[in-house]
Amino acid sequence: MRKIITFFTLFILCTTFLSARQSLAFFRNGVQLENNAEITISDVVTEEFGSLVIESGLELKNISSQDVSATVTQTALIAPQAGTLSFCFDMCIPTNSDVEQTSSVSANSEHPVFHMMYYIEEGAYSSPKIKYEAWDTTTPDSKIAVTVTYAYQESTGLGDDVIGKNNLEVIQSGSTVKFAYSWANMGEYQVALYNITGRNVASFPLFDQEGVYQLPDNLSSGIYIVSVKQNNRDILTKKFVVK
Repeated sequence: MRKIITFFTLFILCTTFLSARQSLAFFRNGVQLENNAEITISDVVTEEFGSLVIESGLELKNISSQDVSATVTQTALIAPQAGTLSFCFDMCIPTNSDVEQTSSVSANSEHPVFHMMYYIEEGAYSSPKIKYEAWDTTTPDSKIAVTVTYAYQESTGLGDDVIGKNNLEVIQSGSTVKFAYSWANMGEYQVALYNITGRNVASFPLFDQEGVYQLPDNLSSGIYIVSVKQNNRDILTKKFVVK
């Protein structure tokens, strides 16, 4: 009888161990992060189209020997006051709200499109704090988490006298899209509009210090990036969605 109980106890312990065994892990710069790690990132980089971003640099890796169906969530503990979070896991979603996605992660490899970024707006002093969680959908108890603070405390390189004085707002009414703008200084400003694939869909100068400019009527639905320069100097970059 005692042998039967001992065997049953060992069976339960082994089953519990196997079910709780971790199959996913967050990595950054090739180093595995501890579960519930909290990190702060402040390195601002410039993307191809002039967008200023802080990249999380996170990787989600399957450290088991079998493919895993994983769920990843983003929870905004401190939402950004300005700028946009980009959540990419299987597909990219520009959102400052909570989001959840599920996708397959191959054994012994990182997910190829897991990418989290914070797009900065000109003059925006904002440090969003975001919690990312991931788990094997077959074992919800295997949840892992990492909290990232995107610490943006500097301007985009412009002097303090113009911080917050360069503004561009996107106004959409039906199929009509307009830019309402105001600049810190007088002069000619060069505006370039790109779609999400990087194709330049419009370029034009603005000579007034403030005003409203209507974009072409043939813009299709999707994500766009507008870049504004003066004397070849980046002034403002903004991402927006045409519905």
